Amino acid sequence: MSDRIAITGWPKSGKTTLARSFGSFRSTDSVMDRGWSESSEIVSTWFNDPRFVIEGVAVPRALRKWRDRHQGYPPPIDKLIILRTSYGSLNNGQTTMGKGIDTVLAEILPWLEGVDIEVRT
Repeated sequence: MSDRIAITGWPKSGKTTLARSFGSFRSTDSVMDRGWSESSEIVSTWFNDPRFVIEGVAVPRALRKWRDRHQGYPPPIDKLIILRTSYGSLNNGQTTMGKGIDTVLAEILPWLEGVDIEVRT
């Protein structure tokens, strides 16, 4: 089993439900009231813990911030789970958020080489 797991995906895709199955986890929702930049900065520091399950829409941006601060270092995660199916209708803001997640994931995927990436549709 992986010790450092990140879970991300579009809104309403089951991130929190999946994270609960691992037991203890941290949710990016707990800091989203601070805006995208600050919240992803905060979440990026969570990757410094030796063991974790972190879930949320801010995971890709937080990984990008961690990468930018730790040039030349491998990714701080063993496994990335990407949930691709939203359950329920999304409003315009949620759809825009999902597209942003996909954009950032496409940017950082080459850096995540060697990480166990599981895409669930």
